[in-house]
This record gives sequence, C-alpha cells and structure tokens, in this order.
Amino acid sequence: MSFFYELGDFLNFKLIVSLLLTVFFNALSQVLIKKGVGGQIFSISLSGVWAAATNKLIVAGLLTQAVAFFCWLRVLSSMNLSVAFPLMISILLLGILVSSVFFLGERVSLVQGMGVILLISGIFCITYR
Repeated sequence: MSFFYELGDFLNFKLIVSLLLTVFFNALSQVLIKKGVGGQIFSISLSGVWAAATNKLIVAGLLTQAVAFFCWLRVLSSMNLSVAFPLMISILLLGILVSSVFFLGERVSLVQGMGVILLISGIFCITYR
C-alpha cells in the first residue's frame, strides 16, 4: 500500500479530528508536566514520586496523557502504525515547539526551527513507500 493511498484513506473527518486531538492532548500534557516540575530536579525516590503524585499540574498532565491515549486508539484502529505514528510525531513536534514558545516562554533559535523542519521532512521520507 503506498503512502499516498493510505493518506487518502486517512482523509476522513473523524480520523483527522482524532489525530489532532491526540496531538493536542499530548502537547498539553507535556506543558502541564513541565510546569508542574518547574525548575526542580525530579528524583526517582519515594519522596520524589510522592511529590509528583501530589502535584496538581503533574496529575493533570498524566490525566491529559490518558485522554491522548484513547484518542490515539481511535487513530490506530483505522490506520497502519507505520503511517499513523510518523504522522502524529511530525505534527506533535510542531505542536510542542509552538506550545513551548507560547506557554512556557522558551526561546527557539533559527537552527532549532530548521531542525524541526528537517525532522518533519525526514519523517515524511521514511514514511513514503
């Protein structure tokens, strides 16, 4: 099955919405967890796990990740993993970049931006059959 044939099958409204919701909730989850961790260094210890488990932002991030998981199940039920995953990752790379800038105040250099474009291009090339 060619990439474009499978992508043609993908162009179904419910599937597009499911993929975009997967990306949205994944990106939101990462932002919430990052804000929850703050500037602290997380330690893998009982106290570190307890601190994470009682942090509202981290818990919200984990719950948001669970929502993304169920959206992802919808995508996987309709697409081959070899196409769905690279497609999701390429959109997620862009979503994380934009979220990091707008919600975390991170700065992205021109080289980093070009790197994301190259990664997305590479993912497209890997996925193309």
